Amino acid sequence: MNTFNTRKQNILTMAIAIGLSLLAFDACSQNSTTKQKTQTTAESVAKSASEPSAETAPTPRNTLKAGYDFVGNFHQGLAAVKKDGKFGFINQQGEEVIPLQYDWVQPFSEGLASVSKKDEFDEFQLGFINKQGEEVIPNQYTAARDFSEGLAWVKKGGKCGFINQQGEEIIPLQYKEANSFSEGLAAVEKNGQWGFINQQGEEVIPPKYDGAGSFSEGLVAVEKNGQWGFVNKKGDMIIPAQYDLTLNFSEGLGAVERKGKWGFINQQGKVVIPLQYDWVYPFSEGLATVANHNDDYEYKKGFINKQGEEVVPQQYDEVYAFEEGLATVKKDDKWGFIDKQGKVIIPLQYDVAYSFNKGLTGVAKDGYWGFINRQGKYVLSESTNTGVNP
Repeated sequence: MNTFNTRKQNILTMAIAIGLSLLAFDACSQNSTTKQKTQTTAESVAKSASEPSAETAPTPRNTLKAGYDFVGNFHQGLAAVKKDGKFGFINQQGEEVIPLQYDWVQPFSEGLASVSKKDEFDEFQLGFINKQGEEVIPNQYTAARDFSEGLAWVKKGGKCGFINQQGEEIIPLQYKEANSFSEGLAAVEKNGQWGFINQQGEEVIPPKYDGAGSFSEGLVAVEKNGQWGFVNKKGDMIIPAQYDLTLNFSEGLGAVERKGKWGFINQQGKVVIPLQYDWVYPFSEGLATVANHNDDYEYKKGFINKQGEEVVPQQYDEVYAFEEGLATVKKDDKWGFIDKQGKVIIPLQYDVAYSFNKGLTGVAKDGYWGFINRQGKYVLSESTNTGVNP
């Protein structure tokens, strides 16, 4: 993990702990620079008037193949499923289109998914498959990330580089660490310092920083002497390194932290929302997550608008950012969905819930997995109860 991500680990964990534990299949567990692209043909199903309402909908029992221990959200038309320790993928009709044969999978991105199988030494080797389940890039890497802007970060022999979708090594595996490409550039570590390269592997910004993030909205966070600021794609320091921590710019505002308090700045570096929160998450659809903790460091989360006004009170134990007009929220160990006025649209009744993606989201209730639409109606039902809490 690079310096940037390491210093943020505790902050981000509070936001996406459940998403990470579920392989990041929840689209809302991503930050503002991660763009999940999905394709769905379920809109007509989602509008079905024959289903009961969200208030009365019973937990379904029959549509998906019985016995799945885990069901992920749909990404590019396919969802990961797990049974007896093995992963595969189903389509939007619930059909198992890629057999359960992998020890680990990631969601599809740019038409390919990273998958892994253990080798004869019981160690993971990763490669990529297409949506037909065909092996496009053999399992040979010790680590791999999703394709981003046509290239995927891979690691082997303790060094990382980048490959294209044909498996060709476009940027040699020569770096100790690197970030995925974002807005045409990727941060790479060389001799303990971070700089940036383009997709041809050419050095664009020399390695001179102690840490670096990924570009978002034309700016990227960099660390110098323990403080963080932002530079542009020419390497010009736009916002001086003066903060203890930062998060990516999203919708014109960037989250910054100093002496334990978070707020937001604009791209000129002006503080527009005072540094007064114990925790924040970037803006999404006009609202940002904020939280303060009590003496026992218990956080309650809510949402503010870009004027800094609290539009959803800090009352939830966990929240995901707004997606498609709804936010996934948790209170008293149950998940549900609210709108931007804080009104509960789908009651807090689920043991697990993801963010909406193209009108659908995965949920689990009483050990059963299924997919609901924005009205809370089941459109693709669950696997049978495994006897294990999701």
